[in-house]
Amino acid sequence: MEAEYRRYRHASPGPHDLLRTPAGRLPALLDQAGGDARRFHDRSSGVSARGRRGHARRPRQRPGEPGDLQELPQGERLAASRGRDRRHPVRQVPRHRRGQARQARLDSRANPVGKEKLARPERIGTSFNDVASLYDEVRPGYPTEIIDTIVTLAGLPSSGRILEIGCGTGQITLPFAVRGYTILALEPGDAMAALAARKCRPYPNVEIVTLGFEAWPTEPEAFDLVVSAQAFHWIEPESGIAKSAEALKPGGSLALVWHLDVSHDTSFWKATQPIYDVFFPRTSAADTGWLLGAVGRYGEALRVSEVFADPGEMRRAWEKTYSGEDYLKLLNTFSDHRALSVTDRARFFGAIAETIDRAGGSVHRRYETVLLLARRR
Repeated sequence: MEAEYRRYRHASPGPHDLLRTPAGRLPALLDQAGGDARRFHDRSSGVSARGRRGHARRPRQRPGEPGDLQELPQGERLAASRGRDRRHPVRQVPRHRRGQARQARLDSRANPVGKEKLARPERIGTSFNDVASLYDEVRPGYPTEIIDTIVTLAGLPSSGRILEIGCGTGQITLPFAVRGYTILALEPGDAMAALAARKCRPYPNVEIVTLGFEAWPTEPEAFDLVVSAQAFHWIEPESGIAKSAEALKPGGSLALVWHLDVSHDTSFWKATQPIYDVFFPRTSAADTGWLLGAVGRYGEALRVSEVFADPGEMRRAWEKTYSGEDYLKLLNTFSDHRALSVTDRARFFGAIAETIDRAGGSVHRRYETVLLLARRR
């Protein structure tokens, strides 16, 4: 990742050059940036040296690969995307632009609760599935006090049975497993589920099932606690809450946990806004506004629910400082960032890396952990 960080820093134009440059002037800008940047762009966009001043030819598509290839942080190429033929919901787009680049904007704006369309659970699982190990390395986990608070407020007995929705790599599964609870954890991404299963192998009472919550056949009144960490916002509120209630025993609890980025008043966040305006024109830098709204809608849905009582909310503020390398790793786990084309990813990460350099080589990020908890009537 350090090599990738250096490549982005030195092979890409500066962020202010990018922001002043119309799309049509990209070839000239790349020529100014040097031969490596030009060759990188030509390989990813399919422009030959002979045809550089003419029309771009369609990228040569290898067997089983989509037109746009993603790069893993280690420089490896991803396998073909199963969603290569996804189309924009309104209009057709050229084949080499279909799928992931368009899907980024859908994931970041159309999928959150309250929008017209929600992401299919299997698609969300797949988007994180490609970076399961990296996700587990850099995404923040859950401290002991959060687990203790859930156990106490839910009145969870030592023999309690837990249903976890969207367990990911097991970041909150493992702390409950260590306490001896029986857990059924659902996760649509097979690589994420496999990593969670390896973590929980010493605990025979934990079962990891590769399945989305919507597709799971409900076990009525079988669980003392339903918990979901950083995942429930992909589920429509009313149906998700209703199905959770159906799975809970009377008196059982639903606990929803999120880590929210609340760094929007920091100088680094403000410095990156123009960059995000270029590459994510329908969103903004690390746009967690929709997630904040989703958390609010879930809180309201629990308050007006006829099947849950005593809804409560707890918040815990904390901070973390990332090195430049770790911060780029973190960005590589965001589905909309990964869905950029290879060329745009190089330009985007180059601009972010240079902004990190100007900020002193590190990024300070503020978080707020939110817990929503309610008891089934």
